[in-house]
Amino acid sequence: MTCPDCGIEIGCRAYKCPLCHKILVNDSNIDDMQMLRLPRYFPPLSKAPAFATALFDKIYLVISICIAITMLITFILLESFRFFWVTLAGLLYLYFLIRYTIRGTNHLTQKVVFQTLLLTAISFTLPTAFTSPLVIYEYILPAIYLTSIIILGIFTLIHFKMMSRHLINLVFVALLGIFPFVINIVTDSTARPNLIFSSVTGTLAVTIIILSLIFSSKQIISQLKRIFHV
Repeated sequence: MTCPDCGIEIGCRAYKCPLCHKILVNDSNIDDMQMLRLPRYFPPLSKAPAFATALFDKIYLVISICIAITMLITFILLESFRFFWVTLAGLLYLYFLIRYTIRGTNHLTQKVVFQTLLLTAISFTLPTAFTSPLVIYEYILPAIYLTSIIILGIFTLIHFKMMSRHLINLVFVALLGIFPFVINIVTDSTARPNLIFSSVTGTLAVTIIILSLIFSSKQIISQLKRIFHV
């Protein structure tokens, strides 16, 4: 095919010249251009069927409705509205956690880091629900960081050939894992904090940081340079 304006040879049928951008369609060859349109083998759906979702969504919807009805009855009988909303919020968060983080393994390490930061922010909004605010640093935050460290550690070891891509996320969560133990040590409170759970999490976090700096310091530095465009 030759462009009538600039004269270049075009190796395929085109609507517009790639060099001079002249429109190549006219009344004489418009029928030929219609041949370029691929036929539609499957007609588009006018309307998606009701509940056209995965099996997980249906099962989770039934479970959530049952729990919501149970909590609503509990609210009517006990007049405790706080636990009703906490349960619904927990169900909603668990849905997004399972659907977008656990079931979809693409960019899993970034998703785990995001979930860790989100749960950390949520944890700081819960002191009024406990008699002692130290419960957050004794049990809740150590449990969050320990779970995240184990998930990221296993995922990094499984994908050891691309370890440098996931190691920086593991080290970041490990740094967060030291935080609850430090808070329990320096806190000025009459109640003696329970250091067992936070110390286990902190020890594992420090071990991972030290091993990462010893064996993979160059990979960590290169990843930091890539992230911050240094």
